[in-house]
Amino acid sequence: MPQTLTLQRRGDIEYYAKLSQQSETAGIATTAQIHAGGLYYYQAWNVLSFQLQDADITPFKMIYLGELNAALIKALQVTKPEFTAKLI
Repeated sequence: MPQTLTLQRRGDIEYYAKLSQQSETAGIATTAQIHAGGLYYYQAWNVLSFQLQDADITPFKMIYLGELNAALIKALQVTKPEFTAKLI
């Protein structure tokens, strides 16, 4: 289902947005080792997260969803504190 999200920047770490529906994640692997360019889902807060830098987020864990284009990450590192994206 398409969604329009307003992503907010948290320092130089990430952009994140709360999703409208909780996803089923039983049995899906999680990680505390996140990296720049990674797209992640954090179930505890039901948020989608685009990472801007590498980090160890222990004791928290996220579900790795995939990679963002390197040029997009560079643009996000210098853009506004929030932006809107449509997920289709």
